[in-house]
Amino acid sequence: MTTMREAHVLAADESPFACRIAAFNALGFCVTVAGVTFLDARLTHLVQYAGPRVYPYGYYPCLVALVVFAAVFFLIGSIRRKGMVWLFAPAFSVLVVTAAVQPFFNPSAPHMAMIGWMFLYAVATFLSQWIHSRVTDPQFLTDNGMDKNAKLDWIKESVVLWRTLLTGFILSYVGLVITWLSIDEKMSEIMTNDKADLELLRRGNATALAMYSLFVIAGPINELYRKTQQAMNLFGCIKNERLAEPVK
Repeated sequence: MTTMREAHVLAADESPFACRIAAFNALGFCVTVAGVTFLDARLTHLVQYAGPRVYPYGYYPCLVALVVFAAVFFLIGSIRRKGMVWLFAPAFSVLVVTAAVQPFFNPSAPHMAMIGWMFLYAVATFLSQWIHSRVTDPQFLTDNGMDKNAKLDWIKESVVLWRTLLTGFILSYVGLVITWLSIDEKMSEIMTNDKADLELLRRGNATALAMYSLFVIAGPINELYRKTQQAMNLFGCIKNERLAEPVK
């Protein structure tokens, strides 16, 4: 069985977490850039634009997804060494890169759909990093002089907390998705009266939402689940330690 100290050492390796978050940000950036380039060239009856918007170099920024991956990956790895002030850095880097590629999308720059989606990715990145950085095994749990019952009570509360946050986050996200779908349908109908354009908008938005939802599952939801499991494992470790004590 893994001890609390061993679990703490294993958690110190940020590479799997950093790689996962960086990969989803890079993929989301690439899908968003390619999506707006593809859709804008085919949406011909939007109310606010006269004809399609063609970006000759619109697909080129997809290559910048490599920069997004590298920036997020290395910034997450630097947080443990430089402190919690850098907690915003990975999310902020996504916004910086998004702003940097806006000239490729003239005359629509700044492209609000792209900025909006990447802002959501930045929010999910920050939430993932914040949850990941929370400590589930504070140092006092390794204090042999502390009463085991007190430790168990603390861990029980921790399990309840993380389980409640996990359930609440999932329910809240589902509610937000349902609300967003309803609002997006009405907004699409305002943007165009053409049936072909309306269908393209629906498919494009559905694809973007599906990609983002995968990131929410792999990011914040997965981290909340892992914290819940870590707290439950700690509860089992401390409980087993108490059962192993000789009867006085």
